[in-house]
Amino acid sequence: MQSPHLLILAQAQGQVSPMMNLVFIGVMVLIFWFIVLRPQFNEAKKHREFVGGLKAGDEVVTAGGLFGKVVSIDGAIAQVEVARGTKVRIDRNKLHPVSGSEGEASSDSSKDKKDA
Repeated sequence: MQSPHLLILAQAQGQVSPMMNLVFIGVMVLIFWFIVLRPQFNEAKKHREFVGGLKAGDEVVTAGGLFGKVVSIDGAIAQVEVARGTKVRIDRNKLHPVSGSEGEASSDSSKDKKDA
């Protein structure tokens, strides 16, 4: 245990207290969490909710950029019609809502309900 006199002398000599280093690291971790991790967690949660609520008739865009309509869902695989009569099987997790579609609007409205 250091006496307060030694701490004052150490600070007077230009040495930074080890506690200040820990506080600095804690603040940096907190800033990193707010800027990087928290938005990613929120986006991942939103995507999980979308994938969990997928149903036939939803308009989606694949990770590769194909637009289509969900025809059926079988477990982790969704069958998506990308053109008339052209159906492809796609991993559900690779589907995203089309901007402005009903699925995105419903997830936004559920978010509004949570915020209220």
